[in-house]
Amino acid sequence: MRKFIRKLGYIYGGVLISVFLLGCLYQIVFYSYINQRVELLKQAAEQIEVVQKYEHSEMKVKGYLQIEKKISFIVHTNDSPDIILNELNKQFERMGWTISKVDRNYYGFRAYNDNYGFIAGPIMKKSKITGKEEFENDWLVIFYYNNFFARSNI
Repeated sequence: MRKFIRKLGYIYGGVLISVFLLGCLYQIVFYSYINQRVELLKQAAEQIEVVQKYEHSEMKVKGYLQIEKKISFIVHTNDSPDIILNELNKQFERMGWTISKVDRNYYGFRAYNDNYGFIAGPIMKKSKITGKEEFENDWLVIFYYNNFFARSNI
């Protein structure tokens, strides 16, 4: 039984190393294609009303070694999380997206359509006085292509 488990470990390790090496090769060979898709993703994110309405940080690429890239940025607001969550809900319903999560306790929001996925949530900060987590006026947004590689974090 131990020999079988050891062989299984070697096989699993070999598969992981192969996936890693093929991912690195993909990053090198298709560098311009990947950058083009990231730029198109940034342009699509700029079309969302909440992103247009509020000031936001620079859009950064997430997942440097992943096949499918995601972008993340921080949206700065002066409105309460309830107002932002209602805005997001109304806007994405109007655009025909499927809303998969609306968390009223932590104000998390997740929506997707056939092409893109959108995740937003307020940034929480621990209060030095009470020790409880409090909402800031900043929201972390992650925007990605809605495909197998992005959903699987590959």
